[in-house]
Amino acid sequence: MIKELSFDDLKFENFQYFSRLQITTKKYTYENESLEVEEVNFINNWDENDLSTILKELIQEKEQGSYVVGKVENSKIIAFGCLKFERFGTKQQYVQLLALHVSNGSRGKGVGQQLFKMCVDKAAKSNVSKIFISAHPAFETQMFYKKVGCVLAQERNQALNELEPFDIQLEYNIKRA
Repeated sequence: MIKELSFDDLKFENFQYFSRLQITTKKYTYENESLEVEEVNFINNWDENDLSTILKELIQEKEQGSYVVGKVENSKIIAFGCLKFERFGTKQQYVQLLALHVSNGSRGKGVGQQLFKMCVDKAAKSNVSKIFISAHPAFETQMFYKKVGCVLAQERNQALNELEPFDIQLEYNIKRA
């Protein structure tokens, strides 16, 4: 079931089987205001400490009013997203999609698209015009965001760039929805 996650859902035992595993062989780099594809070889994964940290951040975000959604199967979280409502940008036009992750075994089944749409719908109700995404540079990640309609962000967020210098900064125009 895909739903807004409650505090009861945000427990370690519900996340302990979540697999962040991503094997990256191509990634995008942002140079001179354009994207270039580069051959690479690295693996991303989360251990229990990483999962605990992510879970604490999701709980903190929910306490502060962020929208936390997920897909639950057999009491296990197989995908989650977090939309943070703190506005930024020169016209306060952005809210941030803080997280969108689908467990390795559940990718490619439309779950990420469903969660993204839920976040877009929620953002539209808050009368904001754009969602900002600081996204992992992996080719597959970038293709997902392109497929759902994201483009390079018109404004760069320097603080997020310093936090995640290899991420690609994207935006989604809510008026498209």
